[in-house]
Amino acid sequence: MDPKHHPEAQPDLGSAFVARRELPDGYTSSILRLKVNFKSRGIFVAGNNLSIGAVARQAGLRASALRFYEKEGLLPRAARSGGKRIYADSILERLEVIEFAKECGFRLEEIRRLLHGAPGERVSARWQTLVREKLEELKAQQERIAVMQSLLERAGKCRCLDVSECGRNLLARRYAAGTL
Repeated sequence: MDPKHHPEAQPDLGSAFVARRELPDGYTSSILRLKVNFKSRGIFVAGNNLSIGAVARQAGLRASALRFYEKEGLLPRAARSGGKRIYADSILERLEVIEFAKECGFRLEEIRRLLHGAPGERVSARWQTLVREKLEELKAQQERIAVMQSLLERAGKCRCLDVSECGRNLLARRYAAGTL
């Protein structure tokens, strides 16, 4: 039998196979069989599709950071093609917001709150809430830093010969200040 008319046809068009059969009346029948990959659970992404490596390069991040952000819910689950993550180029905008928020000192949970608001809630309202909370947190940290700086300056003037003497002096100060 001629190989091009064999029912077990050779692959054509990547994952498509053309099966050809010779019919009794001398005609040839061709059937296009498509191999469908049902493993992919991602959503088709229209527009520019970027691999995880391309996104990482453009965003100045490691691919592992993108996988981590996806796992932590900061990035939506990426579409898959052949088992590989595929992103729309709009993911770069989201990554820029994430990186800016990190530079501002926001923790992952705070960034998650920024990215996932209530339906209809504007991102500007979430920014304002988070910024107000972060500024309060920074004020408390500044006060704590001022106390620590004062304590360190005092400790830098220590002339004690041993730990016992140092402990006695610290206890005497606390008694005198009425904090003990």
